Amino acid sequence: SRYLSKKSWKLKFSEETAHHGRRELNLKASFLDPALIREALASRLFQSLGVNAFEVEPVHLEVNGRYLGLFNQAEELDEEFFARRERASTGDLFEAESNLTLLGSPAEYAAHYDKKTNASTGHAALIAWIEFLNAPPGPEFTRELADGFDLDAYLGYLAVIAWIGDRDSIVHNFYLYQDLELARWEVLPWDNDVS
Repeated sequence: SRYLSKKSWKLKFSEETAHHGRRELNLKASFLDPALIREALASRLFQSLGVNAFEVEPVHLEVNGRYLGLFNQAEELDEEFFARRERASTGDLFEAESNLTLLGSPAEYAAHYDKKTNASTGHAALIAWIEFLNAPPGPEFTRELADGFDLDAYLGYLAVIAWIGDRDSIVHNFYLYQDLELARWEVLPWDNDVS
């Protein structure tokens, strides 16, 4: 995207100057989707199946009187995202660049799963979860999986990914969230403009 004429923008605001209650705005050029419709449709499909998905809306961008075009504003996945949905915003949020397979060391997990919240608590819970997912299933696997993972939302996520043909969102372009109050993990979609 470095060589494309239309660039995406990430705008950050202080608490005092938040834009409509948001401290970060993602203005996506969506260069592979000239109609700017794919990500908005994907988000609505996710939501219709009970997947906790970000909001997308078209916006016109003008900087210092110069019109730069139409962009998709994609809601930031952060503590405010969960607060707007009346969910606990104190959980562990990871941006994933891997497909939930075992990695060699804690440093590799840190490199492939960027922790967006609670940085001081590290990756131990995530590593334990991925090890559980990759271990040979024992007699309690099904119950423990259902207790510790939002399976209905994950199946909805996979159904939408398959239907829209988004091959990027299996190995990256998703977030993992551990709701510490519910002691459950969930997958959150992200960046579905290449569908």
